[in-house]
Formats: sequence, C-alpha cells, structure tokens
Amino acid sequence: MNVMLQALLLIHAMLKAKDPGFGSLVRVLNKRNEFLWVHENFAGEY
Repeated sequence: MNVMLQALLLIHAMLKAKDPGFGSLVRVLNKRNEFLWVHENFAGEY
C-alpha cells in the first residue's frame, strides 16, 4: 500500500471518528452520472 493511500485512509478514519454522519452529507448521482456529496435535505433534488 502506498504512502498516499495510507494517509487518505487515516484521514478518513479520523473524520469518521469525529463526525460519523459526515455532516449529514449523502452521495447522490446526478443526471451526468457523476457522484456528488450533498446535504441529506437536498438529496431528493438529484
């Protein structure tokens, strides 16, 4: 595993420990088949 990947995994783990809900963000797929992170209140718009 390379150093960059290890660093990203560490950051992800730290963020998840501090904010398990990721600030109420959810992943949605837009009309161009791109994933976006939006607040859960606005997920229905995509």
